[in-house]
Formats: sequence, C-alpha cells, structure tokens
Amino acid sequence: MEYIIYGAGGNGRVIHDAIIENGDQVLFFLDLYTSEKFYRDTPIYKPEEISPSDDTVLVSISCFSQQVKSQLVEKGYNKCLNLNEVMTEYSYIFDAFFDLSTKKTLINSEKEDSDKLDWLESKLTSEQSKQCLRKIRQFRRNPSNATYLENDFRTQYFPTELLEKGLVKTPLRMVDCGAFSGDTLQLATEVTRNHDIEFDSIVCFEPDVNNFEKLQARIKQSNAHYPRTITLLSGVWSESTTLHFSSQGDQSKVCDASASNTNMMTVSKIDDVCYGIKPNFIKMDVEGAEIEALKGSSKIIADFQPNLAISVYHHPEHLWQIAELIEQLHQDYSFHLYAHGDFCNEIVLYAIAKQSNPL
Repeated sequence: MEYIIYGAGGNGRVIHDAIIENGDQVLFFLDLYTSEKFYRDTPIYKPEEISPSDDTVLVSISCFSQQVKSQLVEKGYNKCLNLNEVMTEYSYIFDAFFDLSTKKTLINSEKEDSDKLDWLESKLTSEQSKQCLRKIRQFRRNPSNATYLENDFRTQYFPTELLEKGLVKTPLRMVDCGAFSGDTLQLATEVTRNHDIEFDSIVCFEPDVNNFEKLQARIKQSNAHYPRTITLLSGVWSESTTLHFSSQGDQSKVCDASASNTNMMTVSKIDDVCYGIKPNFIKMDVEGAEIEALKGSSKIIADFQPNLAISVYHHPEHLWQIAELIEQLHQDYSFHLYAHGDFCNEIVLYAIAKQSNPL
C-alpha cells in the first residue's frame, strides 16, 4: 500500500515509521509550515506544490483533523482519513502511539479506580458526559484500536451546549492557567464576540519563556482586539513560590531541589493574584499541576463560584480526583465531561455553578 501523510510533525513521523515498519510505502508528506524538505528519505511538499492524487491521505494533525480532511477533499484528495479514522483503521499505527507500558498503566488505573469512577459517573449531569466517561473506561479496560477514544471535534473550553447552560457569563472575567501562546485568549475573544458576551478582563499565566514571548507579541499586535489583559511569566500552584522541575521531551515534573539537571519555575497562588478581579471563569491546562492549582484557588471558588474548565488527562487518577476536590471546595457545581483531543488528551471536566455569586 502507498500513502500520503498530511502533517510532517511528531504525529506524522510516528505514522510514517509505523507504515514503513509494516512494509508499506509513504509517497510524501504534505505540510503547510515546515521548511524541511525530507523526513528520512520521504519528501515533504507544501500542498500547492503538488497535484492531488487518488492515493490515501492520512491526516496526522491533532484536534483539527476532520477540518483538514474536509479541505483536502475539496482540493481533490478523495481518499482521506482523519486522525480518529487512522487510529481505528490501522492497529499497527495505534500500537506505535500506545506502547505496552502505557497500556498497562491504563488497565491498572481502571482496576484501582473503579469505585471512584463509578462515583464520578453519578455526579455527571448529562447523558453525553456519562457516555464520554463510559468510553474512556472502555478504552482503559482494553486499550486497542477497536476501543480507541475518538475526540469529539467540539470547541475546547467553550462547547456550544455548555455555553447555552451559562458556562461563560457576562461580563467575562477569566483566568487562563497555561495560556500557551494565546490560543485560548484568541478563542475566548471570538466566542464572546459571536455570542454577544462582554469580555471584561483576563489574567494569563504561562511559565514557558518562548510561549510567553509569543503571547506578548500576539497581544501587542492586536491590542485593540482583546479585553484588558494581564500576563504573568509564571506557573500556578497551591502557594506562591519557586519550584524545581525536570523536563523530558514535552513532559515536566516537579522534583526535589537536590535532584540533578533541574530548572527553576516561578509559580503563583491564584487566590493571591486574582482574587480582586472576582473571576467567573477559570481554565486550567498545566501539565499535571491542576490539583495544586485548584488548592491555590480555593478562596476564589468558595467566595465567587467561578465556572471551571479543568484538564483531567495528565494523570489517570485526575479523572476523578479533580472532581472530588472541586466538590470539597464548593458543592454547588454541576459536572460535565468532554474528550476534545486525540490520543486521550484534552479531556476536560467542566464545572458550572448552579448558583454563582452575583458579584
């Protein structure tokens, strides 16, 4: 079999290597942005550099693969698979992303956390959320391409169904923990404009210097486009301090100060920084530090009951632990669960206050 891969980044390269190892051929990559001309011996073209063909195109772009597939079909690539379809159709590609160790971790988490996950299902408000959890658990029990957790292609942090339930209030006073380069800021600006919601202010926490510089540049280039925006070169934690952390690839973890090859990170307690603006929406995607960050938001949650969009995919146990902690901080929340990303990433727990403080 011969294939074309759309996207020459990390996902595309894993797919490429799996195809070659399976004895098939990759004709070339299509990629809009890279300046590279080859990956190993496989050429990389920009879409406008080559004519469409009837060969099968495998889309490797996370989260937006269906959108990319639709665009490719319009251009004349009639045989296209989005990333969900790639992962469910080709077991050997699935295995390239989920090794044996990862599968064992998922299986063990379901065995160890079964009672807690039953509790979580009882707390989820909608049938859609309950079904999402059941699919997650089915995948954890038997991780395979047949049980692969497909992403939902909904708007992450702002799904339409939850906007209709009051997820985003006017005027919006938002805290963005893990602001990256401003992608959520941009999305929040578009959502509030489209739904006639006043966007009062946002506080953006981002600890990575490169991402922070991109965030600053985005704001300066479109200053009039955004609400009042405060940016902090900082992570978030249960207290305002400095932490030692180690990095392996794109994964980071907090470690003891005596450990070797560590970096320093400033972290902030959200209550210390943001209490005065009375936030009514907090989003967190902070590489597994969500529980500590929520502890650092405890007074804001108790006093103002902001709606929450919290990532729960960095550690298997976070799926229930974060809901449990939120309920301890304030019981009057309804819980909703969405799987927005590929590879079981971007799973978000939404907590909507039933009776929020009007301040």
